[in-house]
Amino acid sequence: MAQQTNVTDLLILIIGTLTTVLTVSGVIFFAFIFQRKLYRKQAEFREIEKLLKKAELQSAYALIEGRESERKRIAEDLHDNLGSLLATLKIYIDTLQNQEIKHEEKQLHASEKSDIYSISFYKDNRTTLIQKIHSLVEAAARETRKISHDLDSGLLQYGGFQAAIEQLVEAITNSQKLIIETVIDITDPLDDELSLNIYRIIQELFANTLKHAHATKARIEITQIPKEYISIIFEDNGKGFINRQVKKGIGLQHIYSRTERFQGHVTIDSSPEFGSTFIIEIPINQIFSI
Repeated sequence: MAQQTNVTDLLILIIGTLTTVLTVSGVIFFAFIFQRKLYRKQAEFREIEKLLKKAELQSAYALIEGRESERKRIAEDLHDNLGSLLATLKIYIDTLQNQEIKHEEKQLHASEKSDIYSISFYKDNRTTLIQKIHSLVEAAARETRKISHDLDSGLLQYGGFQAAIEQLVEAITNSQKLIIETVIDITDPLDDELSLNIYRIIQELFANTLKHAHATKARIEITQIPKEYISIIFEDNGKGFINRQVKKGIGLQHIYSRTERFQGHVTIDSSPEFGSTFIIEIPINQIFSI
């Protein structure tokens, strides 16, 4: 009887030991699998971030080239337009000063009975010169305002925004991670600050799709509704997400904060079966510079 009890206890011990070993082995195995998946995911994220950074650097290089071209154009305007106006203005001022000196010398040597005709001619000529100087000063002021406006408007006024978006899309497409359809229909120049803000929003949208959605296709449409708002519609065929998860991700928070900064709003329609659609609208009076 005692021997049978010892055998039973031994069997229980063996079974318990095996169960513990199998459980620990299973935990280690699943931890190893999870760790490998985590490493792969982190590697994918790093690759995506590198891709987006490369696109941003390409856009920045294009912007720098554009700004250099813009600086040369402004330098030519300064030399050809404002420079010639100021040179002519200096000639008129020198002429007026010389006439003033000659008139004062005549006054010193004049007899009590001054030459009335000479004085009248001097006054008429002086008035004409002052009017010309006044006109030149106004023209120089207008030219200065024009150049100042060109400097303030920046490169994005001359197509830089669309070029930056197209380069971002091209970089992602070339990576063969996503097939992208792009529609950009903006006829009026965009304010530089908001152009950059919209560019960052679109970067976040692509980053979200590449990192989390596992989509194969995406569509981005940026359109201007005259005198109303700028519309950004972004769609992908990814796995989607549940609506209550919308504001939890940092990328999505950035999209919301960047949109709300300019009194815009975001609408998201997403489901696990049908991918995601982002509709972003920003009032037009928050975009266009005066």
